[in-house]
Amino acid sequence: MFAAGPAVTGLALVDADTDADAGPLLDGGTIDLSATPHVSLRADTSPAAVGSVVFALDGVKLHAENAAPYAVVGNDGGDYLPWSIQPGGHTLTVTPFTAMNCTGTAGQALTIHFTAAVGGLTAAPAPPANLGGSAIELPTAADAYGRDGTYANTNFGTTPTLEVKTVGAAGYTRQSFSAV
Repeated sequence: MFAAGPAVTGLALVDADTDADAGPLLDGGTIDLSATPHVSLRADTSPAAVGSVVFALDGVKLHAENAAPYAVVGNDGGDYLPWSIQPGGHTLTVTPFTAMNCTGTAGQALTIHFTAAVGGLTAAPAPPANLGGSAIELPTAADAYGRDGTYANTNFGTTPTLEVKTVGAAGYTRQSFSAV
């Protein structure tokens, strides 16, 4: 049925209130939830009709569509349902299949990284319950940390890492700051 296999060729933001396209969603892009609070997303494919399309958000299957338009949380005859996307950074992978219900052969998927924001502000991801010595990575606009003791007035914000330490010795108490 598909000589080269199906492919997801692009993603279009859709205003779920009007069902009108609001523009493309590209890798590294931002969804401004204050400008389009009832947003949806459509996957465009080649060919235009494929067996099915599955949307996975942050590694978890979100929704599958068996007919165009291929909408992130579904549609009712072209009336797009609003997507309740949480503010913050996300990874979306959209995979087409040659048959219904995500069966047959998987085609060329499209993976993008994007940010959902409200008025230009994004919520920071919740930290893990127990860091256990591991690091977490947060996208930041600026950072700084300062120490007490002889380094009390030194800003170490130009280092590539933001350190937080708890040591009982004087001069090692640190405070870290991050602007997201």
